[in-house]
Amino acid sequence: MMPDDELQAMADSITANGLSHPIELLDNQVIDGRNRLRACEIAGVAPRFREVQTDNPIGYVINANIHRRHLTTAQRAAIAAELANLSHGTNRFEEKVEGSNDPSTGISIKEAAEAMNVSEPSVKRAKKVMREDPAAHEATKAGRRKTSKRFSTVNIYYEEGLIPEAKSGSATQKLNAEVDKIAPGAREAQDKVRVRAACRVLRVRREGPAIFEPLKEEAQTARASLTTKEETKLDAAIRKAKRALEIEFELKIEERVTQWLDEVLPKYNMEFEFYKKSNDTYNGVLSYEQYKDLEGFLHPDRHPGNEARASRLFSLVRENKFLLCGQRPAELEQSPGSLPKTAAELMARRKTKH
Repeated sequence: MMPDDELQAMADSITANGLSHPIELLDNQVIDGRNRLRACEIAGVAPRFREVQTDNPIGYVINANIHRRHLTTAQRAAIAAELANLSHGTNRFEEKVEGSNDPSTGISIKEAAEAMNVSEPSVKRAKKVMREDPAAHEATKAGRRKTSKRFSTVNIYYEEGLIPEAKSGSATQKLNAEVDKIAPGAREAQDKVRVRAACRVLRVRREGPAIFEPLKEEAQTARASLTTKEETKLDAAIRKAKRALEIEFELKIEERVTQWLDEVLPKYNMEFEFYKKSNDTYNGVLSYEQYKDLEGFLHPDRHPGNEARASRLFSLVRENKFLLCGQRPAELEQSPGSLPKTAAELMARRKTKH
């Protein structure tokens, strides 16, 4: 569920603009939209419902939410750990592991990882945390901070070779500031993976070619010892890894764009409707006949010897024809139908173009 302040903001939006998307039901149970339902209760607005038909409710919920919310990799892994009710490779109808009461609704670790776009090892680690430290699991899933005594940025800096010895000091303070710029909130969120990634970025910035050249030579040496079949497999694995990174990047961009559009488009739509209404109801201060009479009188040909001034006034009147007599140019009468009304519509158009 959303935090109380976000629920209240959603309730205020529903009060002002109504419920944009109906709450979806499956067999008369909410399958998507429990936050919207709660916000409607807070706002005192009668919710709208829509019945959906699906043979895969888990997949339906994932597809409905994973692009809508900005989830970290750790959050997606924690959610996948809860989805993975069966051991990898087992018959889902025979062996049930730490999950739902109905084994037929469970999915394997591999399926859960693919559904949440994370690696299988990260799901296995998340399942271990879920078993051994439920509080840490819930904190990770909610994106909240969970203090861990074993987590130490100083030790990571030492292990990554950024400081000569594992002790705090001015060097550590400077590193903290640099890491926070690269991975904001990672240290506070106890995200060791992101801290280590930031450390490697810092090393690259500081050492540059001194890091890459030995790695490049090592990679070339290792590749030279491979057989043609092994080299082909390596190239295929590299392409697969690159594609996975590209997909993850595209999803993050899509999530961020959707988040921005969800904030901007409602305001734009409201302002557009206001100006369109004002535009449609405007009649001007002159009738069309009065305007044509004024325009004809100011024509430069009717003022010999004073053509420059007459030309300026004539142009001024013609430029403000709409304001004077309410005769709208053709481009103002056209509705901007090419603009999307929602973020979902924009994303659908983008997918259609590609």
